[in-house]
Amino acid sequence: MPFDMILIATAAISALAPFLLEMGQSAGKKMAETIGKKTGEVAAHTGQSVWEKLTSHPQAKSVVDTLARKPDDPKRKEIAIEDLTACLRENPSFAHELTELLGGQDAIQSIIADKEGRISAAKQTLEGGGRQTIAAKNKGVIEDVEQIKKK
Repeated sequence: MPFDMILIATAAISALAPFLLEMGQSAGKKMAETIGKKTGEVAAHTGQSVWEKLTSHPQAKSVVDTLARKPDDPKRKEIAIEDLTACLRENPSFAHELTELLGGQDAIQSIIADKEGRISAAKQTLEGGGRQTIAAKNKGVIEDVEQIKKK
């Protein structure tokens, strides 16, 4: 099955942006701990792993550097996805490595409310292989969440 480069780039930037935002807000702190408190250890590990992978590749590193200046800016995220998509199209083996780092071609969708967080009125739709999970922990609350899995 061929890789969808836009999907891979979007997943990578989606994992990376919160990591970069927390890096900027937690100067001098251990990054993974700070991120882990807000988004869960899995997301922190994935964000850090994506950051390490992208910064090891010269063309992808420039995408990270641009996004790092303002990781919560939707326009920068859009540009980062476009630039990373171009990079992945030029480097299929790098795209494969990044896909595997993100969990392979089977999709994983998770909704996690942690540390008294609240999630409401969310919807997940998954087509093809993969898994969907919903979890509330540490006084997290989830309400009115819908999961749809299409074959």
